[in-house]
Amino acid sequence: MNTTPPRRSARAKRPPTYLQDFHTDLPSTHSVSSKYPINNFVSYSALSSNFKSRIASFSSSIEPKNNEDASKYDCWKKAMADELEALSTNHTWILVPLPLGKKAIGC
Repeated sequence: MNTTPPRRSARAKRPPTYLQDFHTDLPSTHSVSSKYPINNFVSYSALSSNFKSRIASFSSSIEPKNNEDASKYDCWKKAMADELEALSTNHTWILVPLPLGKKAIGC
């Protein structure tokens, strides 16, 4: 019976370079815990109630996950219409028939 544990790579794990400008949820080599967690030093308790309400309104907005969710809100419908108008104005794409047996991809 072999009791040797499986070999693990010692190579440093890093996110792909093409994602360097984006925040990702990929695991990093850095520890999750911090010696100086920010919540030990930052508090909302000293803020006025008016300012607390304003901050809460920023963090309470939820970005829709799909077109169906977005189309329920006027602000998102306007944003989608503006985006389509910009794509059309800039001649970013043209509408063509989809070849038989092919699926369209989103943008």
